[in-house]
Amino acid sequence: MNTLLENSLYLISAVSENGVIGIENRLPWKLKNDLRLFKNITQGHSMLMGRKTYESLPGILPNRLHIVLTKQNLNIEKALVVNSIESAIEMSYGNLFIIGGAQIYKEALPLCSHFFRTRVHANVEGDTYFPEFNEDDWKVTYSAYYEKDYENDFAHTFELLVRK
Repeated sequence: MNTLLENSLYLISAVSENGVIGIENRLPWKLKNDLRLFKNITQGHSMLMGRKTYESLPGILPNRLHIVLTKQNLNIEKALVVNSIESAIEMSYGNLFIIGGAQIYKEALPLCSHFFRTRVHANVEGDTYFPEFNEDDWKVTYSAYYEKDYENDFAHTFELLVRK
């Protein structure tokens, strides 16, 4: 699934059937397949996230530029802090992946041409939702289904959506 365009803006998220992407600042599932995909796709590129998403990470993820979008005046070691998506685009190298949270997804959605989505085939409890968008504006160009197993709490489908 090597369909990355040079210096582009991408969304990447796992989303449940009921739109949940998080609960209490963590993922509401264990999906090793999704974590592997995230790692493989984002390595060597830049990632834009909100402060809470940054704080939810297990630490600095290797071989990626971490850019934190916040209105607060913060100094975060080993990450760039910006107050706009435009600033993040200017500071990024390679492709810029929008990795959350909900407000950042909402702001970036109109600017993105590609969306790497893991559809989690379950309705789960959560307190953070992916923003609503018109799926008719997007075309699924890649899809791969995976069953639930000992490393993955739920069946899920990797999809690449491209804006029409």
